[in-house]
Amino acid sequence: MSLAGIHASQGYDFQQLIALQWVVNLFTQDDIEAIQIESTGIPGESNEVTVDDVVIIYKDKTRKYIQAKKNQTHYKSWSLSDKTIKDELPKVLTQLKQGKEFIVEFVSRSSFGNLEKLTKNCLLISSLSHLKSNGPKSTLNDLNKLSAIWGADLNDTFNLVQHITYGSPINDEERLAYISSLLKSIVAHPDLAILYLKDLVNEYTVKAKPGKHILRKSDVIKFLNSNGIFSAPEFDNSKIIAELKTLSQIGRQWQRDIDGIKIERHEVNTILNLISNNTKTILLTSMPGSGKTCVLLDLCDAIDSSPDILAFLKGDWPLWDNIEGGGSFVSKCARLSESHRIILVIDALDVLSLNREHNALKRFLTLVDQLSRVPNIIIIAACRSFDAQYDPLLRNRKWEQVIELGDLNYDLQVAPLLNKWNVDVDTLTNDLKNLLVNPRKLALFSMIASRPSSLKLRSGYELDELFIQELIVKNVGLGASALNALYSLASKMAENRRHTLDESIAAIDPNIQRNLISNGVIAIDKNNRIFFNHQSLYETISIRSAITKGKSLLEFILSYPPLPYIRPLIRAFFFQLRSQS
Repeated sequence: MSLAGIHASQGYDFQQLIALQWVVNLFTQDDIEAIQIESTGIPGESNEVTVDDVVIIYKDKTRKYIQAKKNQTHYKSWSLSDKTIKDELPKVLTQLKQGKEFIVEFVSRSSFGNLEKLTKNCLLISSLSHLKSNGPKSTLNDLNKLSAIWGADLNDTFNLVQHITYGSPINDEERLAYISSLLKSIVAHPDLAILYLKDLVNEYTVKAKPGKHILRKSDVIKFLNSNGIFSAPEFDNSKIIAELKTLSQIGRQWQRDIDGIKIERHEVNTILNLISNNTKTILLTSMPGSGKTCVLLDLCDAIDSSPDILAFLKGDWPLWDNIEGGGSFVSKCARLSESHRIILVIDALDVLSLNREHNALKRFLTLVDQLSRVPNIIIIAACRSFDAQYDPLLRNRKWEQVIELGDLNYDLQVAPLLNKWNVDVDTLTNDLKNLLVNPRKLALFSMIASRPSSLKLRSGYELDELFIQELIVKNVGLGASALNALYSLASKMAENRRHTLDESIAAIDPNIQRNLISNGVIAIDKNNRIFFNHQSLYETISIRSAITKGKSLLEFILSYPPLPYIRPLIRAFFFQLRSQS
């Protein structure tokens, strides 16, 4: 049995089914202003609504009043002589007399026999006199019957009967198939949309929602969107897949090894298991430098080799034009999700939180809200633990699963690298061991591991400082001029509240820039944007610059507006002062 047949077998009330059809018409047709279901009156009007099953209010002020009758016994045609029809016709008269622009429509699984024939013949005949002189006698006889039922003048009856129309006498399965066909071209998951719209019909009946309520197109859209149903024209799926594949390459050029060794993280398999269990929303959190981006990129590689479709978005890259270009990103994903499972991976929500990108963060979170309701779409996002707990836009969000990315295993993952660098692990202090289980700190340490002073490090700030001294200050190709260039770069980033800057704004001497890149201090992406390879280096350079200028912690705080971007810099300044005391 088709899905429409299953719906029908579940017992749609016929009047409910007709109301459902008109809700879909409201959604798909531009000429309808609003509808009412089981009307108790039009808002702002005192006239009684006598044909009340469904009322259609058109933008041109015309109206259609629907009278739904399930079917005649044994599906015979209805007749003017049927008591059921006779009981309804006085209500029809009252309704039609309220306005020349009003129409009453009878709808049933059965045809309306001589009543429908009467209407059609009167429409074909120019006047009552012409009907009397040249028209079919059966038509005149039926007109007299209707006139008697109405107690109306024969000429008025002739004119008013022409304002009655009749819906197609089709069965419920055919009607549902028709409704589904209307929805199929404009929304994704049309059969689910029908189920949700049935609930909307129930909500807007007078029994459930007493009073003079009308249902507008905006109400239907809002209701469908809240249930994960979005407007989506029929796209070429192969083109959507190609677009997502191209989009998902942006921001994936990222160093994922330490001295040529890639460290496997068990959290990748944890997330893959959650995906296999169809967990809808997953948040990956961690302390700074723990390797969230590397985990997500390893996850992306695994998704690429699966039947699922990857959509990777890096929050701190200017992606919105790519997302919105050529049609709605939500619409395309919703339509593609009818045939493929989509895994949306969003990195660096915390960077949007720290930068002045609150509008962008809101848009990404709106994207999460929308797509998390769409069937067959799974969302994985990442941000720092601090921002997940304290950012106003992030702290109250509910995720089905939150995974905290832990430290590296010292014995299994860190010690083998130290042995490779000829570091005597027995001489390391506990402070240094605790420091090196952080992937970012371990990566920095790998560049200075051969320096004897590296074994005496106690904090991340000492590690950053040693890195600056050994690889920048003492470097013949860099030195003071490179350090000053980094001070300037960090200052511009803080002023602009961004973690990346266009190469033209950074304005670093080309030779110095080239040496800084080759020494792993900064990097440049394919869009010519410069950024520090390590966030902690940026923080240390910023603080070093402030201290060089003689600024106290208070002066440093007061030199910037009280925005989230400055939080990590203030925190780093405080802990650096504490480590020196």
